[in-house]
Amino acid sequence: MNIKHIYCFLCLFSAGCHFLQESKASREVLARVGDYEITLEQFNQELQRVKERSGSAGTVFRKRILDNMIRKELLIREAHKQGLDRREDFINRIKDFWERSLLKTLLAKKSREISGMVHVYDYEVEEYFDRLSHEIKLRVVVVDDEGLARELLQNKKAFGKILNQNKSHIVEERIQWQRAGVFIPSVERELFSLAVGELAGIIETEKGYAVARLLDKRRINSSLSLLPGEARREIRHEKETEEMDKWMRMLYEGTEIKINYELLEKRREP
Repeated sequence: MNIKHIYCFLCLFSAGCHFLQESKASREVLARVGDYEITLEQFNQELQRVKERSGSAGTVFRKRILDNMIRKELLIREAHKQGLDRREDFINRIKDFWERSLLKTLLAKKSREISGMVHVYDYEVEEYFDRLSHEIKLRVVVVDDEGLARELLQNKKAFGKILNQNKSHIVEERIQWQRAGVFIPSVERELFSLAVGELAGIIETEKGYAVARLLDKRRINSSLSLLPGEARREIRHEKETEEMDKWMRMLYEGTEIKINYELLEKRREP
């Protein structure tokens, strides 16, 4: 975060945000605490916020709300007098609050944008139910070299031969039946759409680079019962998550990022 922005924000906060009030000629002042004015508009906003939780709105309740606003301003003024607004721990908390609020606003805005552009089609619902009614038999090979993984992917007929020639690079190899719900949605859709003998694209994992080959596929009696509406909501959620991930990757690709991995290892916690 730009330090100038932080500094400006802290100045606004330490000043009690007094200058954010509207011009005096255009508002009604309900109370004054020293040189700070509590307007009727501010009071009504606070009243509405608290009333939504408690449901009260009587005279006693209104007086209590105003008293709380006055108490808050008195405490803020006292904190200023003691210089607490200039302490490093306070500044760090404000910085953290500012960043969290900014991120929350950004992600909420992007979520609304994505939600408006994502659509779920009938064929996607059919494919979703088809995946739930099948299980697939996969041969998954994880290697430690991306180049080798690409070679395996490009030479389907020589798959076994290439593996035998590069046994030292094999991190893990397994053959197993899998049902839907195990993989991330994009990978799952690709795996279940394969024809027997076909290979899926390279999947980067914590252990290395995985290449999966479909060996068999069979129908099962799934115990999971979903209504079409529930399936649509699930598919929408998956697609929105994928769009958010895609947007995040674009941010990464559009920014130069340099990491000192040697320093990262040196500072590794015990």
